[in-house]
Amino acid sequence: MPAFEAALSARFADLHAIVFWGTIMAIALWEHAAPLRALAHPLRRRWAANVGVLAINAGLSWLVFPGAALVVAATGAAWNVGLLRWVQAPDWVAVTVGFLLLDLARYTAHLVLHRAPLLWRLHRMHHTDGDFDITTGFRFHPLETLVGIGYNSAVILITGAPVAAVLLYELAFPLTSFWAHANARLAPWIDRYLRRVLVTPDMHRIHHSVRPAEQDSNFGGMFTAWDWLFGTYVSAPVDGQAGMRIGLDGNENGQHLGRMLADPFRSGR
Repeated sequence: MPAFEAALSARFADLHAIVFWGTIMAIALWEHAAPLRALAHPLRRRWAANVGVLAINAGLSWLVFPGAALVVAATGAAWNVGLLRWVQAPDWVAVTVGFLLLDLARYTAHLVLHRAPLLWRLHRMHHTDGDFDITTGFRFHPLETLVGIGYNSAVILITGAPVAAVLLYELAFPLTSFWAHANARLAPWIDRYLRRVLVTPDMHRIHHSVRPAEQDSNFGGMFTAWDWLFGTYVSAPVDGQAGMRIGLDGNENGQHLGRMLADPFRSGR
């Protein structure tokens, strides 16, 4: 495993760039070829604002704590801290369980972002987008990004997730996040088959409904098991995929970058 970790670490930046930009290009082409919903807002303005947030977050991630997850995982390994190290699990078990725990932590964080009023103020900018496409997966408030870096670092240290598990999850994260926000048509039988294990665009789109009961569901980032286990799974929107309204009623600050960044400091839902 150390040899695998070393090889993956050495090429991580290149692999991450390939996954990141390759996923964006592939999904953008898919959305263009087979869009599921007609967009309600001007594409150019929305994309400019959402890409602007992506650029700010990328800059923050590298300026504040470059490669935070990998640095923390390596530090935990050097200090020999974390549950998985204390139980001395075999490498393959530690990597598998560590990967699953990272995704469970992602689910838990998402749930808390919706339930805790202060954290909801940080997260709701993501939901003020009145449309749903790959760029919705870009729009997380910079303050939420900073909180997420700290939370993720704590999870890695506490669980003792191996460097290999963190490397693999960091590579999978952009792929699953952008995929889940695709405004693209997926054959129903493929969706039914995939969502037995993985979050699909049709499943996650329900989470962006204006209906509170639907918005308060489907928190999973990669695996659907957590929504099934904790009772937050909703299979279909009341108004259908093409008919449901996206966003937040009465609080759409989603078309202008300045208003988006100011959203946590505004009153309202």
